Amino acid sequence: MSKTRILILGAGKRVKQDLLPVLVSLGYQEPDVLLLRKSGSQLLDFPQFVCTQMDHIKLHSFNPQLIISCLPTIDTIHVIHNVLKFTSPSYLFVDTPVTRIYEDLLEIQVPGGINILEDNHLVFFSNQLIQPGSKPRIIVIWRALYDYHGIALLSNTFGKLSKFFIKIRFRNFVFLLFMVGGKYVIWVGPRSYSHGKIYFFKSILSFRFFREYKLNTDSVPEWAKNYILKNLDSITAESILNSNPIRYMPFWKRMALGENLEKFLTYGENKFPTLDEAIKNERYFRKFR
Repeated sequence: MSKTRILILGAGKRVKQDLLPVLVSLGYQEPDVLLLRKSGSQLLDFPQFVCTQMDHIKLHSFNPQLIISCLPTIDTIHVIHNVLKFTSPSYLFVDTPVTRIYEDLLEIQVPGGINILEDNHLVFFSNQLIQPGSKPRIIVIWRALYDYHGIALLSNTFGKLSKFFIKIRFRNFVFLLFMVGGKYVIWVGPRSYSHGKIYFFKSILSFRFFREYKLNTDSVPEWAKNYILKNLDSITAESILNSNPIRYMPFWKRMALGENLEKFLTYGENKFPTLDEAIKNERYFRKFR
């Protein structure tokens, strides 16, 4: 069975650290993936994938079914318009942030629509943030999540975001107060995954109920456990499976990206945010982008 042809725009950190490792793990090779980058030079860490500059013959010949843009925001619209002159993809995924290019993206038409390559909201432990039977009223994010990526996780888990919010930012310090799904969120930054914590309080007036979020490894998918044990040394694997998951957020995000890209490419199951969902997730941080 042939794989979905994927054209990747850009070859920066996001592509090399997240996207390409995920595609390799899904069995993608040279015929299935083409990278478009300014230099056109090959990637030393991924020699199995061809890189090209804006070459209309190559683009027309490859004619991807899916385009994934991981370009700097300032270059995104211009490059996508040029690529679409020579290709006819069914789907377009664009990396965050999108606030500054939202109106331009709305004008781009592809049959399957545009989705955002957000993976924070897809991490397997997000459903554990819902504490059964406790009904917490306050969630404290203590240096645990990063900007709109963290907002995506919270909104996907708890529900509707409030339009009203209070934000104080001084240098690296961030204080943010808002509501999600009827719960108050107190957010303190800057993010530090190695020190980040998530806490729950039952009531604004009473702090008698207090709980720190802990990972329940029973809910780690079996395929994820097998991947960890197969690809990581025993010390790292044990640490990942027995630590606060916030500490290993980049790893869990990559795992979520792989799991949900596979669902999309194999079964057409698309859990990546729409443009409208993404713009809401960026609401509290868009003034600083």
